[in-house]
Amino acid sequence: MKAKGLLALVCAVALTAACNNNTANREAGTTGTAGAGVSNGDKSFVSDQLADGMAEIELAKVARDHAANADVKQFAQMMIDDHTKAGDQLKQIATRNSI
Repeated sequence: MKAKGLLALVCAVALTAACNNNTANREAGTTGTAGAGVSNGDKSFVSDQLADGMAEIELAKVARDHAANADVKQFAQMMIDDHTKAGDQLKQIATRNSI
């Protein structure tokens, strides 16, 4: 039973990440010198990764708050912690590169 719950969580995360690839919110370029040495592809990558990471954090919060299985709750908390840390690190890198 716990494998089904974990599989459902993983599928939900994958589906949300795939559906979150919204190109309408991306900027074609920047003005001024901010991020001048960074390609638009790199800027899009950072933007996509931050958005996808936030989606995974939100899904993990739902799983943590509503799951009945302790293993699912523990895995969800690990996802929250790991993706929050990764997002913070990516934000620092993006700030250093004026993205």
